[in-house]
Amino acid sequence: RINRASSLGLVLAMEMATAAVQRFLSFMGDRARDICVHQWSLPEISGGLGDLGTLLPFLVVLAKEGYISIVPALFFTGVFNITSAFHWNLPMPVQPMKAIATVALTSHGLLNANSVITAGILTAGTVMLLGVTRGINVLYWIIPMPVVFGIQVGLGFRMVEKGFHLANSTGTWLAVDSRLTGIIAALLILSLRHNKRLPTALVVFSIGLLIAFVVLGIQGGGDGTWPHDGSPPIVWTLSDLTAEDWRDGFIHGAIPQIPLTTLNSVIAVTRLAHNLYPERKEDISRPGVATAVGIMNIIGCSLGAMPMCHGAGGLAAQHAFGARGGLSITFLGTCKILIALLFGGRAVLDLLNAFPDSILGALLAIAGMELTANGIRSLFELGNGQRNDVPVSTADPNTESRSQR
Repeated sequence: RINRASSLGLVLAMEMATAAVQRFLSFMGDRARDICVHQWSLPEISGGLGDLGTLLPFLVVLAKEGYISIVPALFFTGVFNITSAFHWNLPMPVQPMKAIATVALTSHGLLNANSVITAGILTAGTVMLLGVTRGINVLYWIIPMPVVFGIQVGLGFRMVEKGFHLANSTGTWLAVDSRLTGIIAALLILSLRHNKRLPTALVVFSIGLLIAFVVLGIQGGGDGTWPHDGSPPIVWTLSDLTAEDWRDGFIHGAIPQIPLTTLNSVIAVTRLAHNLYPERKEDISRPGVATAVGIMNIIGCSLGAMPMCHGAGGLAAQHAFGARGGLSITFLGTCKILIALLFGGRAVLDLLNAFPDSILGALLAIAGMELTANGIRSLFELGNGQRNDVPVSTADPNTESRSQR
């Protein structure tokens, strides 16, 4: 009897596993058709490039300073672009964890390459715990909504400031990469942003890429390591970590990053997604985003990626330049993976380093204006009682009062 019960249990388990695999494959097939066939358009492709003004400066500087390896960092941002696209079917960005990056670049030794990894893992573990336990929802109900929208406005202003700084850092008015180039790029973006036939970010980014190739050609192709220098896309990082790395990562990296990730990369980005895509509210939740951030970094940082998160600024940027679904970041992620695999570390760094700061600044500043405008608009609507988490007809009193406070 015991053997018979065990056999029946094994058969039942196999049937359940087979059914689960079939459902997963069916879901992936439907999602792939939706993303790769139904969503195909130039504005969608263009939108995926809208967040590069945030990604590339951090990626290049962190790699040049030795805090990350450029190939695994680029490879895994591409991988998680694609997984995010298939998970949510939204242009959910994958960005560097900015607090950790800022401390590493400005603290003069408080963080090194190993403690940057531990900071990402510890931040991810904390945020994931909040997601799995639904503690993130408790924080959402405690934190006033004006704080969430205020974060959007503040981030928008910072993006605009960073954009101006990038363009101004060129140090000249008349050159291929200059302040004038940034002004022309910004005017081009503003004049074409509502043109559905001409994808603005794609046009501007293509111009920047052309300039980068010309600069590399004039300079003799960087340091001569084209096309590939043998840099691996996956590197096991945990074996060399010490107790000091974990301590420094927690104190100097995770502690300043956890509040920013919780508010901007989970609460604010979820709220912004609900505002921009109200018909897809059921597809994206705070616990789901928090859990995704945790999984993304525990896996990614262990295999050589830089600490990553989602963010309201990136979502606003990609939406502003035309992204509406998963195709935008699927295309972007595929390009990142191919570049990392085909060219290798030194060549990628040379190319990204040659990309005009003025054009990156223009992309970043316009995206920041979009995020600031969305946050200010949400604050005004909140004050007028016009912004609700769910339609008034289906809202219970508790939900409605939360959305209007």
